Amino acid sequence: MTPQDVAEALRAAGFCGIEAEGGVIYARVAPQAPEFRAEQGAAGWRLVLPWNISPRPPRWPRGTRRWAAPGCRWCRARRSW
Repeated sequence: MTPQDVAEALRAAGFCGIEAEGGVIYARVAPQAPEFRAEQGAAGWRLVLPWNISPRPPRWPRGTRRWAAPGCRWCRARRSW
């Protein structure tokens, strides 16, 4: 795929503000949303959506409510710690 093909595919998927710069295409879902990148590499295109996440939820003092949804992914994962 060429950079133009990738930009067109992102535009068709609903991304806005699409810009290309040196083998990297930047796009956003909405103007205030985090930036999505499509990076061209030897094996093809790598799609990147950088989110700041923490590998574990914060430790809460015993007896406090940890999460609003008891079935959430972090609550289920926490049982194994």
